[in-house]
Amino acid sequence: LSDEEIIIDEDQVWLIDIGWMEGNKVRDVVQNLAIAGNYSVSCDRLGGVRVRSNRRDGVPDTIMTDQDQIIDIDNPQRYTDVYSSVRVRYRSVFLDESDILFRQNNFTVPRGGTIFSDTIFTKSPAVMIEEIGLLGALNTTIDKIEYGATSFTLWLTNPNDPEEVDIYVRGLPVALSTSAYEAISESTKEKIGERVLLIDNAQIQSLPVAAEYAHHLLQLVIDPNASFTLTARGDPRVELYDIVRIMNPSDIVDDTMIFVTRQRLQYDGGLEATIEGRKMVPLDFRVESLTGTRTAVTIGSLISTFSGISATTTRAALTADVATTLTIASATTTRAALTTDVATTLTIASTTTTRAIADVGVT
Repeated sequence: LSDEEIIIDEDQVWLIDIGWMEGNKVRDVVQNLAIAGNYSVSCDRLGGVRVRSNRRDGVPDTIMTDQDQIIDIDNPQRYTDVYSSVRVRYRSVFLDESDILFRQNNFTVPRGGTIFSDTIFTKSPAVMIEEIGLLGALNTTIDKIEYGATSFTLWLTNPNDPEEVDIYVRGLPVALSTSAYEAISESTKEKIGERVLLIDNAQIQSLPVAAEYAHHLLQLVIDPNASFTLTARGDPRVELYDIVRIMNPSDIVDDTMIFVTRQRLQYDGGLEATIEGRKMVPLDFRVESLTGTRTAVTIGSLISTFSGISATTTRAALTADVATTLTIASATTTRAALTTDVATTLTIASTTTTRAIADVGVT
């Protein structure tokens, strides 16, 4: 897809300090990023990708009323979907010390060679590979390596008889420490007891983001009347995650804004649409009646230095007056070089980059 075919809503977007792609399928990667940013992702009618924030203002894309388009509407009470609190886990991210990312002993390389493909690091995500070792190899050599943040592929050549080798990969992993923020509705808790919705995504990486995420999502999950299903005269202009303002006082649904989450169009002499949606939470929602708590879940192993900076240095200090993006140009980039520019956003591409063996440092 070209840049013009990917439309990203830039309003109310939460930036990810250090990002990496998880999953082997585009669907997995997009879903993970959508959860991290509180986005909705869909394809439009022209085949382009639309990325929209779930935290938009209340400007409707279209208006439907019982005087023009709405035929029938249902706003059921779904208490089984109600939660009393939302707990959002967030990570503090550090560059860890050089370590073994993968090791396998007694691997048999057949005559001619083999491909050691899509192998997951035992310690990930990884920023870079520093060294690859083939211990006990008499004839086997490495032709090529491809790697991303969580996996790698090796091309091995062996011109002689099969032989056993020990393979190891050393590099720089990322260390994570996990905390959580929980937004609680005390009134809902009194009615249904403690029922917690957990959001756990490693690319939610700050307390303010976790807190706003939790309070925003809580507005939906404490409301048993947040979902709508309506039958209307079909309007092909309506797309997924459009904001529709519905007014249907005859069915006791007054002025309400919804996100369109599903739409089915049918034609039988006339165009009819079955639309499912959920109530939209305005950006200026009030949380005076809600409470929030911050808890430490786990404490990861934090390194004593990060790019030559004390580990006690705050992230605000790390991100002040530094480059927006740190590009790792080759696998020979040293930690000393990393101290030159500390990135506000470190992007580890999901697409693997082929590097010559001379750039990797084969033992």
